[in-house]
Amino acid sequence: ARDVEDHLSRSFEVKPGGKLVVEADRGSIEVKSAQGERVEIQVLRKVSRASEAKGREVLENHEVNFSKEGNTVRVHAGFKKEWTSVWSNKGRNLHVQYLISVPDRFNVDLKTAGDSMFWLQWILQPEAIQPHSPNASS
Repeated sequence: ARDVEDHLSRSFEVKPGGKLVVEADRGSIEVKSAQGERVEIQVLRKVSRASEAKGREVLENHEVNFSKEGNTVRVHAGFKKEWTSVWSNKGRNLHVQYLISVPDRFNVDLKTAGDSMFWLQWILQPEAIQPHSPNASS
C-alpha cells in the first residue's frame, strides 16, 4: 500500500466585491487575500495506504466541480452518490486540502460536512468569512 495523489487547479477572473462559495464534504480550507482580480484555487487530494488501483478509484469517484456565474465562484466537492451508497467507508483514506486566494475585497462562504477535519485559516479581513457546518447552530 502507498499514497496516491493528484492536484487540481483553476483560476477565475473576478471583480472586487464578488463571492467565493465552497461546499466540501471533507478537508482543510486555507483562504488568503491577494493582489489582483483573480480567484486562484488549488485542490490537493491524497488517498493514503491504498493500492494504485484503489487510490485511483477513490479519486475518480470524488468529484470536484468549479464554476463561475457572474461574480460568484463556486467549488463543490463530494463523492458520487451511486459510488458511496454501496459502501460508506470507501473514501475514509481520502485527505483533501483547498488552497485558495481571493482579491482583497471579496466575500467568502464556506460549507463543509464539519467535524475535526475542517480547519479555516483566513489571512486579512476575517469579517468577510461566513463558515457553515451542520454541527453549528444557526
